[in-house]
Amino acid sequence: MMEKPLIHINHVTFSWDVEPVLEDVDLKIYDRDFIGIIGPNGGGKTTLVKIIMGLIQPLKGKVYFREDLPRLKRPIGYLPQVKTLDKQFPITVIDVVRSGSLMRHNPFSSASEEKERALELLGEMGIGHLRKRAAGELSGGQMQRVFLCRALISDPRVLILDEPGTFVDNRFEGEFFERLKTLNEKMAILLVSHDVGTITSFVKTIACVNRKLHYHHSAVLTPEDLKAYNCPIQVISHGDIPHTILEKHNGHA
Repeated sequence: MMEKPLIHINHVTFSWDVEPVLEDVDLKIYDRDFIGIIGPNGGGKTTLVKIIMGLIQPLKGKVYFREDLPRLKRPIGYLPQVKTLDKQFPITVIDVVRSGSLMRHNPFSSASEEKERALELLGEMGIGHLRKRAAGELSGGQMQRVFLCRALISDPRVLILDEPGTFVDNRFEGEFFERLKTLNEKMAILLVSHDVGTITSFVKTIACVNRKLHYHHSAVLTPEDLKAYNCPIQVISHGDIPHTILEKHNGHA
């Protein structure tokens, strides 16, 4: 019996105005997938994430969730882009993490269990000592770790990360991506990034979003792949690390 996808984005089209932002996008996300979502600014990557999370509804098509996933509170963990947080906003680090449990289908049976899980995650990220600190006092890299804890406290089946490398410091970057590889053993991961050279060392497959979606069944892109998928990307090597540079798709900016 063939495995059913956790999520099926079925021929979705979306438009904010006249021109479509996404056009006839089809993607199946299976358990333990690790998909790198790449593409130019304005190509539709963020819009695709919002549709998966149910924040906006497609103009055409539909997003289907596998029958065993809860219907009302999707088991999706989300790590947003970390920019700035109001330094005067009165919330502590541990409360930021605990707020992620609101998306949990089966809430913790007690506040003490929820707090214990939050402390456990903060400890694993090496920032347990910051648990009582005001979140607005943290650096961008520290906030990235806090928001990852927040995304994981719900024990998601799918983890979506939006440009996670933006504020990850160099010391933590290697550890961060290794942690994602471990998490991928029990959940699917969608990693939105413009840093294609870095993520191709970790993701399993690549989806290029530029209004339409071109799916590559591997993180290794050969000339045959490029021709088959009509996805013009140039592969450049810098030392031992392959870098893939995104160019324009035919017919699209």
